[in-house]
Amino acid sequence: FKINHSVKRIIMKEITEELRKVHSEVIRKNNYNGLLFSGGLDTAILASLNPKIIGITVSLSPNARDIFYAKLLVEKLNMKFSVL
Repeated sequence: FKINHSVKRIIMKEITEELRKVHSEVIRKNNYNGLLFSGGLDTAILASLNPKIIGITVSLSPNARDIFYAKLLVEKLNMKFSVL
């Protein structure tokens, strides 16, 4: 069973929109001020859906990879950020 490229694109768009709706609803119901923020895909998605949230990164090293990626996303998303 083969699915052509345009059908795949439509399916992915529908999945993406459904995920956006579900995540937005979860964020609306659980409106917190802070987010443990690694700069990874999952926290980037959550932060992009709630740009007023404060990103909090916890690290044992000032040169940790999480801090580097978190700072990149903080700049891109224009959000507040703290490293502990």
